[in-house]
Amino acid sequence: MDEGLRTLGAPVGTASFRSDWYVDYVRSKVKPLLDAIVELALHDNEYAAQSAFIVLRYCASTKISFLLRTAPPSLIEDAALVHDGLVVDCLSSILDHAHPSLFDEGPFDGGAYGQASLPVRQGGLGIGSAQVTSAPAYLAGWVDFLRFHHAHPSFLPELAPCLTRDALTTSQLPDILALRDTWSVLTSRLSRIDLVTGDLIGGEFEMQGALGSSVSSVADLATARAKPQNDLFMLCMRAVERNWRKDASTRDCVRLTECGGKEAAWVTRCPTRPEYCMRNHLWRTAILVRLALPLPHLRKQQHGCECHDRCDCRTRHRTRR
Repeated sequence: MDEGLRTLGAPVGTASFRSDWYVDYVRSKVKPLLDAIVELALHDNEYAAQSAFIVLRYCASTKISFLLRTAPPSLIEDAALVHDGLVVDCLSSILDHAHPSLFDEGPFDGGAYGQASLPVRQGGLGIGSAQVTSAPAYLAGWVDFLRFHHAHPSFLPELAPCLTRDALTTSQLPDILALRDTWSVLTSRLSRIDLVTGDLIGGEFEMQGALGSSVSSVADLATARAKPQNDLFMLCMRAVERNWRKDASTRDCVRLTECGGKEAAWVTRCPTRPEYCMRNHLWRTAILVRLALPLPHLRKQQHGCECHDRCDCRTRHRTRR
């Protein structure tokens, strides 16, 4: 009680208390759900793997979303790292329970997980990443709060002096400092080089596309567009994709492009109708090929045969979409 307490579902207190609370929440509340999803994937029902992935995609992997909107990224960083690791372990078990380190065998370091975290239309699986979502979620939470307070100045008038344009720019209050740090992180993350002109496009310009042309700093957030989290998140996901392509080979870049588009909607179809159902072996094979991960029945043995490579060349264009 001396260090903090939970109120309205989120911790309030010292930085160390809040950081530890977030990690404990992930391990005590999220991990049991992920373990249950693994059990579902191992069920003898012929559509168990696809069903388990849908639950992971739409429910378990987003359970931390509320906390990301209320927590400064620096305080929830450790919890986000633990959360993403547990989600990857869960997905690995769904795809190949016998190889828990499956995602370490991707086309390059971090390549398989990076692709899986991307939205489906960008060639991923849409499982997201708490580490990537943290900054846009926190900034969007501030935007929604400042818009509400700006529209209802009589609500909590004691806060008004702390939320003026000058205060948002100069205040040393911890949460406002965290807001300015988050703005700096996002502007740095979203900066990119124009492929045509070679000019640097600043992150501020990218963020104006999501927040509105009138927003050039944290002082203007009260006039930003409502509910900008999804737009900010998509900007961050495009930045993740750009960085992914920098590390990837030409072949992997082509594969990612071919995995995207509206044709990839099959990845997140709920198996509620016969045409949306994929049996466990077929679904697992399709996802493994999509992520360029080893197929269980074609793993290379000590003699180093090339069966897996030859099979991949024949099947990758059939299973990506």
